[in-house]
Amino acid sequence: MKGSTLLIFAFVIAAFLYAVHQHQKRVHEQARFRECLNRLRAQLASKEDELASLRERLGEKNEQVLLLADEIDRLRAQASSAHAVA
Repeated sequence: MKGSTLLIFAFVIAAFLYAVHQHQKRVHEQARFRECLNRLRAQLASKEDELASLRERLGEKNEQVLLLADEIDRLRAQASSAHAVA
């Protein structure tokens, strides 16, 4: 009886230590993920600032470039569909 009690006690301690270890592991992972998310947010903010600056500098020209790119894409699509039919 005493041996089985010790075995149960050892099992309970091992289970507790495993649970504590898993909790600490999750806490560290959450901290890493938060750091990564904060870096991504900072990069996004930087890119948004860069985009705003480019829009301010390029203004209407930027819109013209986008319209021209759309027109090129449309013409490429027409050429591809015409080539596929032929």
